[in-house]
Amino acid sequence: FGRSFYSYRPGEPLSDYIVHFDYEEGTGHEDDFLIVSAAYRLRKSACFQQSSKMTCTTCHDPHESLPPSERAAHYRQVCLGCHEVESHFQSADCTECHMPARRTKDVVRVVMTDHFIQRSKPDRDLLAPLKEEADESTDREAGSTVYFPSAGELSGSLRDVYRTIGHGKETPNAQAASKLESELREAAVDKPEPYFELAEMQHKLGRHADAEKNYLRAIEIDPQNIQAYNNLGNLFADLERLDDAIDLYKKTIELDGGYSADSYNNLGLAYIGMQRQQEAEQVFRDAAKANPFFADARLNLGTLLFQRKEYAAAAREFQEALAIDPGVLKARNNLAFAMLALGRTAEAIPYLQEVVRDGDESLREAAEKALELIHSSVR
Repeated sequence: FGRSFYSYRPGEPLSDYIVHFDYEEGTGHEDDFLIVSAAYRLRKSACFQQSSKMTCTTCHDPHESLPPSERAAHYRQVCLGCHEVESHFQSADCTECHMPARRTKDVVRVVMTDHFIQRSKPDRDLLAPLKEEADESTDREAGSTVYFPSAGELSGSLRDVYRTIGHGKETPNAQAASKLESELREAAVDKPEPYFELAEMQHKLGRHADAEKNYLRAIEIDPQNIQAYNNLGNLFADLERLDDAIDLYKKTIELDGGYSADSYNNLGLAYIGMQRQQEAEQVFRDAAKANPFFADARLNLGTLLFQRKEYAAAAREFQEALAIDPGVLKARNNLAFAMLALGRTAEAIPYLQEVVRDGDESLREAAEKALELIHSSVR
């Protein structure tokens, strides 16, 4: 708590900066191999645990990448710095058996080096295709624990708070929210983050009054907490307390700190809800200016212009949104209807077909009807 993403400085203890979670032993995840796991897998290795000097830089120069033709010999020499040649004295590549390449569980089309240094290579096909699973199918909560810092570096009550927040962030649930409330009453936590996270859980669970109270508690502890102002504004917007939401979005913009594009966009949506289109147009433009790669701002501005029948200007905004993020199906849908309004039917058809193929039911139905009308008119 109390640390931003980029606040770490070389030489600081990592335990002052970050908390990592892991599955508890015995939950069936001991051999999970993920795409970002090199340091974690290395720490499981006897070579690391029994050496007082092994680090990433024992093998790797962070400033220079070895040519592929030199890697095996280089890593072999590193291994021989500690180990004597025994069974495989003729092998030129220690890593082939002891740190084999294998397919990652979470990005199944990728093969990477496993940094868990093992005595012998696992007796199975490590490159065999894996079934791709939706992220939602993984129960991240089950059996999780604080992996780092160690128990001696983080008090028991604070470890419980972190662990419960970890549960609730992945899968907001009433049990985690109630548990965190109880833990915060018992632990003397004077940081805003746990109250903010509790408010986030409660907001998602529909406990709006409790969420408001804890957003305000986070702001009370840190009056500069931009995210708490913004997300309390989101709560008020959900409750149609638009005047209150607007005040909070304006406060967030005043404080700035990297959230201004989101807050401008949220402010624009609140203005739309109050039929204040001129003000909405300006703040959507401000959002796009604050973050030129913010597709939602372009989409919302285009939608507003479309509703005012400024179809050419709307089409340009939808095209900008798609240039930033080609996957925004609503921008494809809206661009198609802007093209139809401009009489550019041939250009609209491919976008409508994409929406029919990939869109959700609310978008797909209108696109299907538009295509039917187009086809019936040319018969």
